[in-house]
Amino acid sequence: MQSMKRNGIGREGWWTTHKYSRRAVVDLQVESFCGWQILLDMVEAANEKERYTPLEFPYCSERDKALVSTAFETGGRLSEVVMLRKSMFTIGDEWITVEKMPLLKRYRKLKNGETRRTPTTRDFLFPRTEPLAPFVVQRVEEAQDYLFPSRYNRKNKHLGYCRAYQIICDLARRVNFNCWPHRLRSERASMLGNQYKWSLEKILRFFYWKSASMGLRYSHSGLEDMKLSMPQIDYGV
Repeated sequence: MQSMKRNGIGREGWWTTHKYSRRAVVDLQVESFCGWQILLDMVEAANEKERYTPLEFPYCSERDKALVSTAFETGGRLSEVVMLRKSMFTIGDEWITVEKMPLLKRYRKLKNGETRRTPTTRDFLFPRTEPLAPFVVQRVEEAQDYLFPSRYNRKNKHLGYCRAYQIICDLARRVNFNCWPHRLRSERASMLGNQYKWSLEKILRFFYWKSASMGLRYSHSGLEDMKLSMPQIDYGV
């Protein structure tokens, strides 16, 4: 842990030069998907050895590539992505199937007026032909249990949310991309609508969103921009 603090990559070093401020996708001036190249640039930035100590490279480099790729491909919240396990993935010749991915932000109202979080899961799949998919496949094949196990935290067996947040923000900063973890979720929704021409209904089913307004907010699209019919390629969600 000390080696991580010395080079400024650990939690203490990173937060001394970066202030956390809550950002919402609704504030983004985005009209369409950012494009695969900027995401691939983020992945490529993980090859920079100066980001790591000798004990961390190349393990952490490969982990960071997979973290960005998995966060985008699954479209999950970062707190859900770090909880992914090898057993949740089925790697096929054409498709990558994810089953029982944690879906944490679900609440139900109790009789006394209070709300309680109701854990549930989501099932979906995505094609192996997408540019970031190979990094996900490699991570799944090499994982023993959690895709992103913690190397230091004995309490949580998977990578912590704060550390994962740092990793994605740092990689985005290195390629001059105004990106934080939740934006990757929004970019995924934009990609499905703008590039694959998915209907709003299908986007809602992929993310397990309950309201149309949520889908429109994340995909940066209006109803008039969505195709009312399903695309010719059926992604099975």
